[in-house]
Amino acid sequence: MLTLFFILTLLVIGHFVADFCDFMYLGGIYRRILKAKLEYKGLYWLYVHGLVNGICYGLIAALFVTITSPIVLVVICIETILHGGIDHLKSFYYHKNSISYTDKGYWVALGIDQMLHYFTIIGLTYLIYAFA
Repeated sequence: MLTLFFILTLLVIGHFVADFCDFMYLGGIYRRILKAKLEYKGLYWLYVHGLVNGICYGLIAALFVTITSPIVLVVICIETILHGGIDHLKSFYYHKNSISYTDKGYWVALGIDQMLHYFTIIGLTYLIYAFA
């Protein structure tokens, strides 16, 4: 049970680091991702963002299974696709409704976005734990 909680905690920390920390400012990646999220342009960058999250989660999974385990690649793929897809839907909603961060709808959509990311984290926690 402690291992399960530890995996969950590390994935939540990984989500925070990959989503909100300064390393994404390097090379203008953050600017491109933010533009893709807010303006519904450059969807490629939303999936690059998902891949950043996926790699973080894959590295965390590798702490509990061997780095060569197929589960590491599965975690990376699941997170990349789901994270990119969730952000894609949020971006589409912002664009379709001309929403900016000053609108209530922006914050509601952001809350739903984060909730879906945490549901993904819960699922990945059990997946990693099952192979640990």
